[in-house]
Amino acid sequence: MAQVIELPRQSDGEVHYLHFTGGFRAAEVAKGAWRIEPVFVNGRPCAKGPLTKDELKALTRANNFRAVAFHLFGWVDGVYHSSWKPIVPSQPNHFEGPAGLWSNIAGNIARLRTKVFFEGAKHPTYAEVAKVVANKHPVEALAQYISLSLRNMDISVEQISDHYYEQLVNHMASGRLEGERSTNTQAQTL
Repeated sequence: MAQVIELPRQSDGEVHYLHFTGGFRAAEVAKGAWRIEPVFVNGRPCAKGPLTKDELKALTRANNFRAVAFHLFGWVDGVYHSSWKPIVPSQPNHFEGPAGLWSNIAGNIARLRTKVFFEGAKHPTYAEVAKVVANKHPVEALAQYISLSLRNMDISVEQISDHYYEQLVNHMASGRLEGERSTNTQAQTL
């Protein structure tokens, strides 16, 4: 008789990471408390913490790590969500990344363009709404294209950062720490 095993479900949750160059990252484990990873302790890759925000800043400055992006991801009722916010050195606030900014520009143009239609249409059909929404102004279409291109770049940088993290952990676990290089098939995709 075949055995039936219930598949485990992940409870709702959220994780906030700060990614740095070279595969180093920090996870916010509680308000103002950060865990760093990977660190090399007793010949093994480990996570260490909690550190305060000031301790994290001091550690990254002392080791010349440069912040790349904030990554917030989680799941609610089994639905995964992810947000990648690149660090733009000239900006003091990284809440809105370049992809989001260009998406907002496209959305604002679309709102102005469709305002008269939506204010005047009592019961528009699906076809009428689809036609108005699809009839983009060239500047709106360009802003949307820029937004999607930047979002695609964010996804690529996120994958590269995850790849470097995994490679760093693998090097630590195998003891390859003396500048030895390695490659694998995943690196070819990047």
